[in-house]
Amino acid sequence: MKSISTKNIGNSPGYSNDEGYAVLLVFLVCIALCIFSFRNVIAAETAKSPVPKEEGHRDRYIVDDLTFYSVPDVPRPAKGVPYRNPVFGTSITRITDAPVDVPGRRFKYAQAGYPKHDIENADGTKLIIQSLSASGWSVWNARPPFDKLHDISSRLIGWASPLDARWSMNDPAILYYTYLKKFWRYNVNSKEAEAVHDFYQDFPPRPGEKYPSCSPSMEEEGTQSDDNRYWPFTIKCYDPSRKQKNLDAWYQAAQIVFDLEQKKIVAALPAGDPYFKHANAIMVSPRGNYLIIGAPPCFVYDRKWKFLYRAETHGHYDLALDDEGREVIVTVGRYYGPTGMKDMGEWVKMIDLETGKTQWLAPLDNTLYHVSGNCTDKPGWAVVSTYAPSDFRKSARWSDDSVIMYELTRRIPKPDRAHHALVWRLAHTHMVKKSYGDDPFAKTNKKGTKVWFGSGWGNSFRDGQYDVYQIDLPENWEKQIRKK
Repeated sequence: MKSISTKNIGNSPGYSNDEGYAVLLVFLVCIALCIFSFRNVIAAETAKSPVPKEEGHRDRYIVDDLTFYSVPDVPRPAKGVPYRNPVFGTSITRITDAPVDVPGRRFKYAQAGYPKHDIENADGTKLIIQSLSASGWSVWNARPPFDKLHDISSRLIGWASPLDARWSMNDPAILYYTYLKKFWRYNVNSKEAEAVHDFYQDFPPRPGEKYPSCSPSMEEEGTQSDDNRYWPFTIKCYDPSRKQKNLDAWYQAAQIVFDLEQKKIVAALPAGDPYFKHANAIMVSPRGNYLIIGAPPCFVYDRKWKFLYRAETHGHYDLALDDEGREVIVTVGRYYGPTGMKDMGEWVKMIDLETGKTQWLAPLDNTLYHVSGNCTDKPGWAVVSTYAPSDFRKSARWSDDSVIMYELTRRIPKPDRAHHALVWRLAHTHMVKKSYGDDPFAKTNKKGTKVWFGSGWGNSFRDGQYDVYQIDLPENWEKQIRKK
């Protein structure tokens, strides 16, 4: 078919000049109406889901912008190939390919672990990945091609044991974990394990019996102090005779602090003590000054298990250092404004462990979240990841299905929606949630250079796979975002 040229319309055979001009006028009016209509559609879409100001990706920081941006429905990224998040400009890489790397019996699932402990070893060369394959624990290359180096043998760590493996804070070759009645030290280079301490000697069975049988646990959430010295454990015991009294055969006998330097228990809070609390989470603060049982709420003790106070927290929280280097709990609560009279919704807050005082930080506007305060080498920040709604395609609030960095500061003593701590938006998670295992569990490393999260990327892990994604944070980001 020939193209129509407006140049020839007025002189086409069969038309007078007046008729030709009339046809030309109608043609131009139609074009104008189409352009106007098209621009209105684009404007409507832009108003519905605005796009951040275009800048160089290296300089794009979406800070204190609480606008709702639609989540781009893009295909799952290829493993090992960095891509730029089209909304927030961050560099993200899928570092696992679960069906190939960790092919579980039922599900293809690779996870970075709970947000409270570091996935990365002391020199940033290796990662610990959890899965539903082999023993459930794998040592990973932290650099391209992000390949699995080896599975930790189930002979050493069991199969799908409690999630209590932690990197040494100072030796990149060493991983610590609990298994059965012992605390173990595993060398990832030699693939050998040795017992650090046998808790059987501290909590033996009754004379002439084999029960109770007791083991140490960090309840999957605990972490050691930053100097690697103090470790918090709950002692969980099994006694089948308790069933005769209609009691749970498993119970907590004590909360303890283990000194790795002295290789012994240095403080204990036994069951029966008036300040004993059942721990669904047990932690030692980064500087090793405080012990926390929680949550909710959290109960705060000194390092000798002297009870200090009760802290009002959500079930999800983490310990961190604020921008003054003070030890804090980071969680979320309902904020009623500087006067206490106006409901401002869900806000991130921090609680000073020394004083127990609360500082409200900035809005979250979401009630389903996890917290990671691991970046203690770069004090003053924590990562929050949300897991609502259950399908990212139904996102409607700015914080839905997102990974967000919050500033931990007291410089704004009475914050409101217009004045608050910095909020840096990092990524959408593309989460589809059918069970707890679909949560993103975002976490930062101790150095504050990377953030990891997990996602089925448009599906639940039950319907496909779930992988680990790595966000590489720009150099000197903590200084750059303050300029925005």
